[in-house]
This record gives sequence, C-alpha cells and structure tokens, in this order.
Amino acid sequence: GPGNTALAQHFNGYKSNHHNFILAIMMMRLLDLVGSRTYCESYQLFFGNTSTIISSSKSVEFILDEFTILVPHEVGMFLKHHIQLPLRGGAKFKEKLDQYVILAKTRMKDFRLVEIDENVVHDVEKAIASFKKK
Repeated sequence: GPGNTALAQHFNGYKSNHHNFILAIMMMRLLDLVGSRTYCESYQLFFGNTSTIISSSKSVEFILDEFTILVPHEVGMFLKHHIQLPLRGGAKFKEKLDQYVILAKTRMKDFRLVEIDENVVHDVEKAIASFKKK
C-alpha cells in the first residue's frame, strides 16, 4: 500500500542519514498505532531475513548504531522486538549486536524498576491518606 511505498522510500534513503532513519521508524510505529501493520511485522519486513534494506555491512553497522542511540528513549515493547528478531550481520557484528542486546535488556530492566517505584509511591500515598483520616 501507500504506507509501504513511503516507508520504503525513507529506508532506502536512510543510509548515513539519521533523520530519514528516525522518520522511517516513526512511520512503522504509526502504522502499528492505526492498525495497518504491527511494528513487529514492519520490523520483520524491513530488517528480517528477506530485507533489502540490510544490503551491506555498512548498513548493518548504521542500523545498529541508530538503534543503540534510541535505547534510552525507547519503549520496552520495541526493544523486545529488536532483541527477539536481531539484525543479521554475521560474525563481524556479533560483538556490536551483543552490546546492543545488553544495553536494551538493561533498559527493559529499568522499566521494571520504574513500575516497582510507582507501586511504592502508590503505597506511600495510600498510607499518608489513611493517616490523615485518623
């Protein structure tokens, strides 16, 4: 469809272009939000085994670098997709991919800590409210 064409154009123009890469990722997420295609399906299409986007070692390196830059700002479910469907780049990029996975898993653990902290905050607020009633 038209979304695929626009998305492919951004990905085809992404090479060494951070702006186009981010736009393409945002379009993948927009397609997910409007129900056209899940992020996982888009990710598989553009970065999976049949991808034409990953055509050289330079493109693999660029994509890994871009995903690494995004980790601190990334939502857990997207990190999960990236870990479950890692980029194929051969042995040359194994170390870089491993570093990305470690960073992404650490970020996912951060989300769990935030949830725990929110529960603690809620419990404290409840206790304060209860104390004020007495």
